[in-house]
Amino acid sequence: MYKNKVVLTDYQLPFPLDIYAPLEQILFLDIETTGLSPANSNLYMIGLAYYEHDTWCIEQWMAERLTEERELLMKLIPFLPKFSHIIHFNGNRFDIPYLTEKAKELFVDLSFEQYTGIDIYKRITPLKNTLVLPDCRQKTIEQFLGINRIDKYTGGELIQVYKAYTASPNEGMLNLLIQHNLDDMKGMLDITPMLAYSELCNTEATITRVEMLKTTTVSGEPCYALMMTLKLPVTLPKKFFAHFDGNYLTAEGDKATLKVPVFDDELKFFYSNYKDYYYIPSMDAAYHKSVAAHVDASMRQQATPYNCYTRKNSLFLKQYDILVEPFFKKDYKDKETYFEISEETKVNRLLFSTYGSHILRTIIQEKK
Repeated sequence: MYKNKVVLTDYQLPFPLDIYAPLEQILFLDIETTGLSPANSNLYMIGLAYYEHDTWCIEQWMAERLTEERELLMKLIPFLPKFSHIIHFNGNRFDIPYLTEKAKELFVDLSFEQYTGIDIYKRITPLKNTLVLPDCRQKTIEQFLGINRIDKYTGGELIQVYKAYTASPNEGMLNLLIQHNLDDMKGMLDITPMLAYSELCNTEATITRVEMLKTTTVSGEPCYALMMTLKLPVTLPKKFFAHFDGNYLTAEGDKATLKVPVFDDELKFFYSNYKDYYYIPSMDAAYHKSVAAHVDASMRQQATPYNCYTRKNSLFLKQYDILVEPFFKKDYKDKETYFEISEETKVNRLLFSTYGSHILRTIIQEKK
């Protein structure tokens, strides 16, 4: 078995992984195989990156003969227990299932169930359209971030190189195999800033400025928009723009700007306890029976869920989940809800931080 260890002296990880766990408990993992199916292919290399003595290290184990598969797996057993989190790239679909099935095949007691997995590929894929990525391959993401690698081969292209190496080992082929996995491991460390984009969907931003603007529609009609500046909980590696349903987002570094439409409209508040209300058709509104009981019976009717409302003209903001109550709708069956920009909400900074984070997440998630 061939072993290689590279100490990344003075390397600074470009993303604060300690938001997930202490760095000493985080392990990066990547494997190289001669095919996709564990039953019909061989595991020939395991690459690992870990933080030790304040330094990032990359360790590689390679089977120089096909018969060394089991030895590769056995080396993982004493190595894994000190870690709590395993970071990989598409490992949920390939690396972890492959290792698990191969361990069963070779009667090795190896399990990953006790570890928290962070799959960079899985976290970035929903953001493909938002970030205008042609695909979510690791090399594509490296190019997106301006990362250059020495290796120019794909894993598939190196399968024949490995088979040739097992038949007749030479240093040139060994260097190709090691360099490919080394660049995969180093690249995985370097693309960790991409996790910042997915963290926008999991954490709260903080409002730093809110401003109401009076503007005009394309047709020249007067309208309002809310401009919000947010302090992000993470630093983004690249600036990006996105929009959804009239909401516009610009994000760069640790700041984001949101432009959100304000609706100057008449909306309805629906009472949930409609059985306690009468609907007055002439007033197009519902009133509690304690009040409406004095209205002539011919002028009132038992309220239903659809007409048990009161109407209000005001300025409103749309919410895609129910963040603020009371909420208003255009019609009973509408899924979209709105809340009023009242004098109370205007000075509620916590509310706007929550709402800004809500709109930011909505824009990103709806672009997937």
